Amino acid sequence: MAWCIRDGLSGSLVGTYWLAAPYTSEGKRISVDAQRIAKPFWRTGRTMAARRLVYRYAFEDLAVEEIHASAWDHNVNSCRSMERAGFELVEVAARFNPKHGKELNERHYVLTRERWCRLSQRSGDG
Repeated sequence: MAWCIRDGLSGSLVGTYWLAAPYTSEGKRISVDAQRIAKPFWRTGRTMAARRLVYRYAFEDLAVEEIHASAWDHNVNSCRSMERAGFELVEVAARFNPKHGKELNERHYVLTRERWCRLSQRSGDG
């Protein structure tokens, strides 16, 4: 599934948000998320706003139990953004990065439905 994120005032394209079709692994219903946000919209709150909507859909409507995501180790802003959203780091693994033409560390994160519910209640989003 994919969503186009547009600025409500200007109509400008902010980015795209993807959520993989849920699958079952080790008895858990899992999805994977990814997004690409245009640089002018970084750190403006739009990614977090989109996440609230996408995660509510994933956890409540699709009955997903975990959302998995990853970012390259050197992409500090993406890593921090996921951690602020409640993701927990579960693994760092070396993997070939085609953009840089060499092996780099990839950080793997998980957000559970339980953790999302707790954080959403605390922030008033739930």
